[in-house]
Amino acid sequence: VEASRQLAPNFIIVGSLGATADLVMEEARSQGYTRSFPKRFLADRGYNKDGRLTNRFGHKAHPRAIIHDTAEIVRRTIRVVKEKKVESVEGEDIDMDIQIIHLHGDLPGCVENAKELREELEAEGIEIVPITELV
Repeated sequence: VEASRQLAPNFIIVGSLGATADLVMEEARSQGYTRSFPKRFLADRGYNKDGRLTNRFGHKAHPRAIIHDTAEIVRRTIRVVKEKKVESVEGEDIDMDIQIIHLHGDLPGCVENAKELREELEAEGIEIVPITELV
């Protein structure tokens, strides 16, 4: 937080959900960081029922840690935006109040996923704005 404040005072700190993100945001505020802290949803990642991202590495990698199916990415994202809920990999709904939708740019199909997601969000009447309008 301190390095970001010194090197890039206009830097936007984006948080995930959970206690760690809350601590980072609290520390940033205590250091005089005045912007808001938009929370993100990783549309192509699985979440555990506690709201943390599902492990995608090594022998503990969960088979639903990375979502490749475009239709599922779109369905989950629209639900998060409209209902503020997402289904965890355990099948339980978790609350998720987000302002930013994130897609990984290094996964196969990422460009197609982004195009389809944008089209479907706009078809649902969901406005897409630059992050600078959120902070």
